[in-house]
Amino acid sequence: LGGVGKTSIVNSFLGQQISTKYFPTIGSSISKKEYRLPKHLIRVNIWDIGGQRAFNPLNPVFFTNNDAAFLVFDLSNSEESIKELRDVYLPSLVEKSENCIILVLGNKLDLITNDEELRKVTRENEIHSLPLAYVSALENKNIKEVFELIVYNVLLDIESMRPSKKIAGVAEAFLTHIGKKKEDLERVLINKGEVDTLNLEDITVSKEEEVAVGTGEDLIPFEIERVPPARPLREDIADRLD
Repeated sequence: LGGVGKTSIVNSFLGQQISTKYFPTIGSSISKKEYRLPKHLIRVNIWDIGGQRAFNPLNPVFFTNNDAAFLVFDLSNSEESIKELRDVYLPSLVEKSENCIILVLGNKLDLITNDEELRKVTRENEIHSLPLAYVSALENKNIKEVFELIVYNVLLDIESMRPSKKIAGVAEAFLTHIGKKKEDLERVLINKGEVDTLNLEDITVSKEEEVAVGTGEDLIPFEIERVPPARPLREDIADRLD
């Protein structure tokens, strides 16, 4: 599946123009976003992976040692695109990036006309156990918020992995920098009451979901600071600052 709006999500986040025509991403592209805090520089590297299998054979490296990933599906074509996430991307992340922070994004919210349609998507496709948010890249709805939520959770992981005076409080400093509280970021979650973590290691995946079928395309992985890491970058950061 292509055309779920992965490139549009990245462009919307970075304030770039969004095309109303569909142009498949060939291979992958990398974008960067920086947050300059008083004592820290947070650099987010975002991989936008092409979804057309004719142009982009699925590369295992895209799943390996990711700090965080968006699993993106099309709200207007939910059944087909969510199946791809469940059968391919989620199991691959479980296998190769078990500590990955994940967030499932239903894009193209602008094409959904009523709340009942949204409830039906969640109910029928059994994605309630995964952290879930609905966004519209075209209307820039909830885009900034989901990226900030992901970055905040990765920073919390870095702090907890190996406490150090050099990185202590960086997650809270990030919240101060963006002028938000944790609760503000979590409001974007559709099923906040049903999930209490974004860490893949702590999310229960059914046996059916653990069976990969071999193809798929709806992934936006990204790492904090550099690409690609030999192991999860938050571990490298913790080691360097120990």
